[in-house]
Amino acid sequence: MQVLLLMFSVGHISAQQKESVRFDVPAIVEACDLHPAEIAQANPDERMISIVLPISCWISPEDRDAYTEFRFDVHWNRSVYPLVDYSPRTLMQSNINGVVAVEHQFEKSLKAGVDAKSTIVEIQPSARIEAGLRNSDTTRYEEIPQHEMLVASGTIQRGTGAFFRYHPSRQFALEGGREVALTYRVPTSWRGGIMRIVCQADGHRKMFAGFTEPANVSAAFVMPVYLKGDGGARNIAAEYVRTEQQLRAVWTEHLRSVEDSKPKTLLAHFQFRGTQPGSGLPESWVSDLIQSPLDDQLERDRRQLPASVRMAAEDLVAIRQKLVQLSLPVADASTLNGESPFRVPTQSAWHTKSPTSVVE
Repeated sequence: MQVLLLMFSVGHISAQQKESVRFDVPAIVEACDLHPAEIAQANPDERMISIVLPISCWISPEDRDAYTEFRFDVHWNRSVYPLVDYSPRTLMQSNINGVVAVEHQFEKSLKAGVDAKSTIVEIQPSARIEAGLRNSDTTRYEEIPQHEMLVASGTIQRGTGAFFRYHPSRQFALEGGREVALTYRVPTSWRGGIMRIVCQADGHRKMFAGFTEPANVSAAFVMPVYLKGDGGARNIAAEYVRTEQQLRAVWTEHLRSVEDSKPKTLLAHFQFRGTQPGSGLPESWVSDLIQSPLDDQLERDRRQLPASVRMAAEDLVAIRQKLVQLSLPVADASTLNGESPFRVPTQSAWHTKSPTSVVE
């Protein structure tokens, strides 16, 4: 059993070292107020904001030919608002400029012949009489050359988000940085919010003897957005990033301590299982909490969490609620109550923090 565990550990390390694709987005992004006059006149309670999102993609050198498509899905994580515009739009490109001249020729021919032979002499000469008819037809026209799909884009989540699908070509590489832009219609009281970006790479990786295997890599990010020029909203967004990093660090330390304390024998392993706080939760627990649009996960698993993880998670939920309030209309934000899924937990509802907590 010890040998099997060692082999599993080595394989896990190798998989991490063989990472073929990495995605990255900014920790914080600002939204610009567009102030269109027609929107202000028709809907004085609404404004239009533009969000430009840079996305970076890295591919390992040995796998650069394996991936044929990148897809990015961008939408609100909470407090959805309608999408007005997005870019880039669907784009197709051809290696040929202009149009292509095409010519088709059709030719028909008919031949008939008669052979005449003499039987009077031993040498039998022959004569052939042949007549033919030939008809040809030529068709010439111009057509648009075949185009390759470079970018495909459209709406998702009932018009509150957009997808962007990229394909490689001779002039276009998947690897590198690119920008997507989205324009939303929001209340005039909007100051910030939370968006979710899902990145996915698809293709086929070559194996031995000409065989291939599917290659799929995905990553999801939660990104706070604030209105440009609003210092208070920017501070809340920056505090969210800090608390998220703190929670991930505490959770990583917890997973390391659980791994170090695991027994070496099979019997002791089953006896140990579930005795340490948080040992029964999946390794993705923190990522699931961060990307979830609701906070019920923390309430459900609160008793299983060690003190340091629980308090770091409470800090994240609290600052996330402040971001949610920045995205709500004033009337909705002022009427939040205990029945709302976006309720801001009060300090009295939390357990008193331990002096050993790593969270300030």
